[in-house]
Amino acid sequence: MSAFEELEKINTDIVIATSWDSIYFARKIEGYKMYFVQDYEPYFHLYGECFLMAQKTYELGFHMVSLGEWNKSIIERECDVISRIDTITFPYEGKEYYDKGREFDLYSTKKEFNICVYVKDTGKRAPYITQYMLMKLQDEMNSENIKLNIKYFGETKDFKCDGGENLGKLNKEQLFELYSNSDFGMVASLTNISLVPYEMLATGLPIIEFKEGTFNYFFPENSAIVVSFDYEELNSRFKEVINNPERLKEMNYTSKQFLNSLSWKKTGEEFVKILKSI
Repeated sequence: MSAFEELEKINTDIVIATSWDSIYFARKIEGYKMYFVQDYEPYFHLYGECFLMAQKTYELGFHMVSLGEWNKSIIERECDVISRIDTITFPYEGKEYYDKGREFDLYSTKKEFNICVYVKDTGKRAPYITQYMLMKLQDEMNSENIKLNIKYFGETKDFKCDGGENLGKLNKEQLFELYSNSDFGMVASLTNISLVPYEMLATGLPIIEFKEGTFNYFFPENSAIVVSFDYEELNSRFKEVINNPERLKEMNYTSKQFLNSLSWKKTGEEFVKILKSI
């Protein structure tokens, strides 16, 4: 008996697919069909067979629940949607990461800054554009006698990183120390957001994100330094905030207030409410 035939024996009230490939198996199971969309998975592939198969899953009529608003917006824009799409809040509880205290008032006189950068060897994390922009920023700051120390993390140590040191993959304790000892963080959230920006902001670390990404779908305005892929804009905004510590304090306050409103309980209750509405 084949795996698909075994699936057809399952009898349940609700079946929830959690990735594009699992949805084709979920179709074979009896029950109300749902699809928990954690990211827009076609963007994980070059245009071709897998891209199209992933994209078509959003058009199969499953009741979708999107982790945040961005997935919903991109699906409605790119796909021929025939089913309901609900959203839930990205859950976060910062128990492992907390703010040891930041001295933003000293930024205007500092001659050396530490920047930690989340890097992955995948296009959705813009690893090469990010490195190029940071090296341009280093050159700009060097011309003003300010040194930038760049620490990359998140990828294996054999991944070459220009302009800084690749620390490799870190555990929670190492991440907390890195965030706490850095002056800025940088993340390229080009598809659905990860936990990294939440963790950084929970420690009070000012972060740099991209307009071309999804950060603004998840955080309120003035939570971070959000720039385009124009390195001159990054240079300008970086100099602006280090010379105006009040801007950093405002971002810190805004992001902390928002983080305090999040919890796994809140998101779980949102999901339960959707289930009860079926």
